[in-house]
Amino acid sequence: MQSYKVRRMLFKIISQTRVRYRDNELSTGRSGGIRGGDRLPWLPIEEDDNFEPLTSVDWQLHVYGRPTKKIRRLSDRSALPLHYTRWTGDMKKKGIKRNAAFLVRPDGHVGVAATTAKIRPIEEYVERFSLKMK
Repeated sequence: MQSYKVRRMLFKIISQTRVRYRDNELSTGRSGGIRGGDRLPWLPIEEDDNFEPLTSVDWQLHVYGRPTKKIRRLSDRSALPLHYTRWTGDMKKKGIKRNAAFLVRPDGHVGVAATTAKIRPIEEYVERFSLKMK
């Protein structure tokens, strides 16, 4: 029994599932239970999961719900890939609010947590750090 607890603790340390970067200039905002600096929660979605796009190791936008014209334009202007999926009740269990919008860093952590209705924090972050992808 003791070895199971030790193995589980070591897994969490090595896999960095508990790593958070909330208190630094690369992390801002909150949407539901997710704050800038948190690791993006894993979710099964439609054919795959929301971590599949993270294999590209790029800055990217994730929307859980309906992407607005504003966020689509931001994606086009900045060349940030936009990944979105229909919101489900299971997402709420993971702390993801309907129509949440996240700017996800290449390390899989949330740079900015916002909503599709209020994307100004994401726009300011993109401008501040000159995130031009292409």
